[in-house]
Amino acid sequence: MQRTTTVVLLIVFAGLIYGCQPSESNSGGGGDSSTETTPADSDTSARAQNGKSFQAQRPIRGQNPVQTITDFLTALKRGDQNTATRMLSVKAQQETAARNMAISPPGSNSAEFSVDPDSVIEDNDGTVLVLSSWTDVDSNGVKQTYDVGWMMKTEEGGLAITGMATRIFDDSQPLLLDFEKPDEMLQQRQQAEQEIARRRQQIEQQTLQR
Repeated sequence: MQRTTTVVLLIVFAGLIYGCQPSESNSGGGGDSSTETTPADSDTSARAQNGKSFQAQRPIRGQNPVQTITDFLTALKRGDQNTATRMLSVKAQQETAARNMAISPPGSNSAEFSVDPDSVIEDNDGTVLVLSSWTDVDSNGVKQTYDVGWMMKTEEGGLAITGMATRIFDDSQPLLLDFEKPDEMLQQRQQAEQEIARRRQQIEQQTLQR
């Protein structure tokens, strides 16, 4: 049951990072990054999506994969929606805005995280994967740790975050949440939640039969 509880919390964590809600361009913290990430040259880019005008926030692009994810997780820890959103790829911002979704970082003073500098995988197509761990206290006061891989791509002079991946069960394929494909992302989350419910029910039935 402890494993199932951890998995449930991981899905909740993912939901807090990306939740369905009206997006606001000025919410969150001050949006300043004190690390190596630097804004791209252009302030904004206007795009049309589903007949509506999409205005991307001035992007923040990282130059170092480990530092980029460190900056992003720092924004999540602080609850800094502005900075976290600006670190996403333009397509991720565009696609989620069209569906009235917004990044919604949890914001937690008790959270701790680490980024593995030896985990960086860079492909020839410009995509990058970096592994991290996030530890926080749940509602019962118990520390829980989530291992998450973060995907990035080269865009507008630096690295932009495009998604996250994690293995929620040891005997299953990793769960991939592609921020640039929100419909697919929500479907995969729903499937994961259904599998969690199925396994929880199975555990409860086994307990009753003892």
